[in-house]
Amino acid sequence: MKYNKVDNTRIDSIMLNNADDNQLLPSTPKQQTKIRENNYIKKYYLPLIILLSFILICLIILIIILKHQHNASRAFKPPTCNKRNNISNNESLINAGCQYFTREEEWDYPHNDMLHTIVNEYDTCCSMCWHQASCTAFAYSPSTQNCWLKTKLDENGGYYHLDRITGYLDQCDQKHNLKDWEYLDDNIFDNAMNGSIPAADWPTCCGLCIRERTCKAYTFSSITHECWLKANAGVGRFNSLTISGRINS
Repeated sequence: MKYNKVDNTRIDSIMLNNADDNQLLPSTPKQQTKIRENNYIKKYYLPLIILLSFILICLIILIIILKHQHNASRAFKPPTCNKRNNISNNESLINAGCQYFTREEEWDYPHNDMLHTIVNEYDTCCSMCWHQASCTAFAYSPSTQNCWLKTKLDENGGYYHLDRITGYLDQCDQKHNLKDWEYLDDNIFDNAMNGSIPAADWPTCCGLCIRERTCKAYTFSSITHECWLKANAGVGRFNSLTISGRINS
């Protein structure tokens, strides 16, 4: 009897064929188990991972949108000036700064401009000056809505102008300062600079004092450009290098 030779290797491979993935599995049980695990992960876990990733991306986008809306709602709006004569102790001077400015209709002071901008009303121009530490005066044009912030009034005075409203810190006018005088005690600040803060000139120092609730006097050094804010106008002495002044609360 004649027998045909059978390829046992081919028969083993066919018997190990995986019906699920139509692939020939390796002959060892360990390799077969590994492939089945990989197929299970691809079939069940991979779609779940993709879904969770999509949800996470959506949450991140939502958080970014909400944060942007929150920041937009907190955008700065220039506060209007408070014209009341009396301020309660709990009210911030920032909200009542314009009461310290003297208002002059149809009058302008030239020069000493530090900033020019367009605003919708006099009160806004006043508020902008109050929020600038070096601003002690400003001019506003009702017709063109121009606002000029100034470091100080011109020493030569001003002039008549039909389309101008000027505001200035009257107590920071040169007629109120004390030249060649220095207040010695009661510094409000105690820091590495001997209680002083930098200031460009004495009107700026005066303006800083007005903006500080507890300040009653100031001394400015024209050499070092230091400004000392004082809780009281107490003991003083002659000093040819300083300018001082008192603030009436």
